[in-house]
Amino acid sequence: MKYIILVALLISAASMAFCQIDEAEEELAEYYMGGDREVGGFLHIKYQSGDIYNDVDGSGKLTVDDILDLGYFPIDKLSIGAMVKLGIWKTGLESSINTAIGPRIDYYIPYRIGSGYPYLHVGSLFATYEATDSKETHYEFGLGYSVPVNEYVSIVSLLYYSMDEIELVEATIVENGSRIGLRFGIKSYHF
Repeated sequence: MKYIILVALLISAASMAFCQIDEAEEELAEYYMGGDREVGGFLHIKYQSGDIYNDVDGSGKLTVDDILDLGYFPIDKLSIGAMVKLGIWKTGLESSINTAIGPRIDYYIPYRIGSGYPYLHVGSLFATYEATDSKETHYEFGLGYSVPVNEYVSIVSLLYYSMDEIELVEATIVENGSRIGLRFGIKSYHF
């Protein structure tokens, strides 16, 4: 009899969990539907370390820049898009413009946590730096959180890890590094 009651409780708990996931998936479908386009912007804060990022004293760098994010939902909850970054930095008498562009895929998990939805992120950025004549490749993956404000706008954040490689074109030197980054932004949907 104990086992019958235990099995009944487990089945009941599982069905309630699946009902919650179904409700979350229905709510999620209102925001991240197949056929929708998205556009957004991120404030990008990152800590960088490794041979390519360390200062003279061996410590890493903390930097801030912004990223434009464009995407399309070919199916519900899956966004495929591009990230575009334009950065300008100045140190002493030197200044440089760097540009980066790359693909990304975001998958919105159909499970509501608080007032938003988590999402998985995989992407890469390919950057060029004018002053140092170098090229960088960044492969990143992370976990994000999207809070719908209404059916058209969400506030988003993303915590990610990036494996990086820099190639100094003139010296034919390749060095590696890594980053941990945090992005905050706003995205717009349904247009």
